[in-house]
Amino acid sequence: MSNKPVRLKALDAQVCEALSDPEIFADLFNGSIFEGNQVVDPDSLRPCSEMQTLQVGAGTNDQETIKRIRDIKMEGHFLEGQPAVLLAVEAQREVHYGMPVRGMVYDGMDYSEQIKKIKKYNKRSNNLKSSSEYISGLSETDHLIPVLTIVFYYGEGRSWEKPASLHDMLRFPDVLLPWKQRFSDYSLNLVSSVNVNYANFRTGLREVFELLGVAHDKESLKKLLTEKREYYSNLPKERSKLIAIFLEIPMLKKRPELFMGEDGGINMCTAINEMVRDGELRGELRGELRGKELGMIEGQEKGIKEGQEKGMIEGQEIGKRDGEKKYNELVKILLKENRIEEIQRMTVDEDYRKQLYLECNR
Repeated sequence: MSNKPVRLKALDAQVCEALSDPEIFADLFNGSIFEGNQVVDPDSLRPCSEMQTLQVGAGTNDQETIKRIRDIKMEGHFLEGQPAVLLAVEAQREVHYGMPVRGMVYDGMDYSEQIKKIKKYNKRSNNLKSSSEYISGLSETDHLIPVLTIVFYYGEGRSWEKPASLHDMLRFPDVLLPWKQRFSDYSLNLVSSVNVNYANFRTGLREVFELLGVAHDKESLKKLLTEKREYYSNLPKERSKLIAIFLEIPMLKKRPELFMGEDGGINMCTAINEMVRDGELRGELRGELRGKELGMIEGQEKGIKEGQEKGMIEGQEIGKRDGEKKYNELVKILLKENRIEEIQRMTVDEDYRKQLYLECNR
């Protein structure tokens, strides 16, 4: 492995689907927010709609409906009957510089929806007695269900330092700085490989956080896999599946049997090394194709002599030979289908390359 960053391209939809599993969802909260204590029981979780709506405005004609969709949200039923807590996850592959406001709106809409339901119930049941209760629509004994939102950052390389709260987004005039704390703040529950103890997790999130912590640096990744080779060479299938999603290892997701050992475990060392080599080869091939394309254009515009001086001989040949164009198109097709080994073989086996031409022209 060369010491270059590994480009993680986890698919957001697959990440959210994986986190929607009650066991994974509960483990994310227990391992991060509750520091390994098993506070959230997967069996107590109930999926609920991620769609949120809020009507703003006093008059019927002036009302505006605000709609938001959370990534994942579940109800926690710690006691029998009604839910005791609302738990939500916002999964982020990129730093979101407006997340404190976004999270505050999400939580506020959840609380507003609860108040709306309580007011409706109280009105129907004639529970309101005093003028104060009539004004708010709530009785003195009414309570809301707490809402807890995690921002799960699984991006590559740099850590999410700011914004971590609403105050990080505000610019206070000097005259107000002494009273800064009087202004309401909203803090994010940021969860990433930088600020968690991966040993607190009981599912494949343990390995996900450990690998995400070093995945941006190939030397660190290589060192970890060397030190824990025995462990990562025989990883349970369910844990490796989660890693394949977060580190985006297509072949492991599609054909895990290729990396399966005699005991049924997955050799993650091999899978991750394949991922790294795959990324390097893709980068080299794309660079070569781009170089040929630029060389062809420059050769046509400035002539063969200038093209040779700039190292664009291959580009000039492409402009003269239709065969090279067909070669590039074949490589692009194979890249799109992730047939990396076949690309390597065709570069040295002319007969096999002809066979691929026939296959792709059918």
